[in-house]
Amino acid sequence: MEIIIYQTIIFLSIFFSRIAGESVAIIFALGWAIFTIVMVFSAPLLVLQFITITIAFNAADKVFGNFAPSDVEGKNDYPAAGANRFAGNGVDYGKISASRPAFNYHVSENREILGASHREFLCNTIKNAEGELVILTGWISHKVVDESFLQLIDGALSHGCTVYIGYGFVDRNGRHTSTWRSEKAVGQLLDLNLDNRGRGKIYLKMYPNHEKLLVSSEGVCVFGSFNWLSTTNYKNSERSIVIENEDLARSEIIRVKKIFESEIA
Repeated sequence: MEIIIYQTIIFLSIFFSRIAGESVAIIFALGWAIFTIVMVFSAPLLVLQFITITIAFNAADKVFGNFAPSDVEGKNDYPAAGANRFAGNGVDYGKISASRPAFNYHVSENREILGASHREFLCNTIKNAEGELVILTGWISHKVVDESFLQLIDGALSHGCTVYIGYGFVDRNGRHTSTWRSEKAVGQLLDLNLDNRGRGKIYLKMYPNHEKLLVSSEGVCVFGSFNWLSTTNYKNSERSIVIENEDLARSEIIRVKKIFESEIA
């Protein structure tokens, strides 16, 4: 009975610590691992506790991974792992975002995307992209930027497509929060530039951004509520409008490239 109680305590403490953030759960897991090594002398019990620690951490990540503080818009009032404060660099991103070249606006077709359909639409847009592709999102998550997503982007680059990914939602203290896994995902995206023989290039920029935008030079423009690269969880209502218009797509790409000037230069 005592063994069952200990395993329950270990599991629950690690599991619910994940609510406070990934780094907190890691601290709890490491703490229990050290305790186990120092205090447990029975080999079977030692193995059992390490299994409990592993299961608890993975289960917590599965359940709470999409509910990290960085995914709560407007409620990031404290720094988390990888918190970054944006320095005042004199760039008015809001003004740039509001600017758009004049164009003759005529919608040839528009439709809506709901819920989980966003993922499928994103993948199809990347597959068909050959010129330029823009993805703006609040955050980047390793749950979205996984191996299959990296292969999609790599395929677009191999077709000569240039990809622009902007992210960096900030709280009222000017902080953007991320985890080491999301930072690793950013690094994996940038690594796709290592092979640049006859390929397109990917540009990433972290700046105060709350836009959710998907645009391709093929004339696809998507505006809506969905953070394209931050979640695989669709428990909240998500809705976006697709506008197929080459002039609008061109003007949006020009606008976004102004934000990326320092990266492109």
